Amino acid sequence: MPIEKFQRVRAATVAILALVLSAGFLLGAVWDQRLATQPGSATEGNSVPTRTRGGRRSAIYVRVTPALSAEQLAAAEVIVARRREAAQALMKEAWVDSLYVVMKSAEQVFKDVYNPRFTVLMEGSRDAIRLVMTPAQVAHYDSLLADSDRRRNSGTGAGPR
Repeated sequence: MPIEKFQRVRAATVAILALVLSAGFLLGAVWDQRLATQPGSATEGNSVPTRTRGGRRSAIYVRVTPALSAEQLAAAEVIVARRREAAQALMKEAWVDSLYVVMKSAEQVFKDVYNPRFTVLMEGSRDAIRLVMTPAQVAHYDSLLADSDRRRNSGTGAGPR
């Protein structure tokens, strides 16, 4: 009998964790979409960057060619400002705010479990690759990995996957 109870508790725990994780991913996707669609400012020059100074993506309507007129840009910015206010109000609702807190907690639990194991996998594969290389190739491989890790840690590029 105690084994059956343990199995039911375990199944309920897994179901709750799956629900929290799913809700977290959903809320994260909504939050990311909200941040991704906020208008950005163009830097000097002819080309419009895909990221603003704050690291957010510039709005797609800013990159439209032919470029929007000043009136069109102003109208689009008013629309986005209204949406931003509505989204902020949504995030202030108690249940959404508490769901966000739960999602962030579940995300941290996931990272605490996943990241160390993924790091072990990465290092293991890198070590195995080094074994098939000459010493000169290993030195160059290590320098490329160091550059990639530096870019990833500084936020300027994607590292090896």
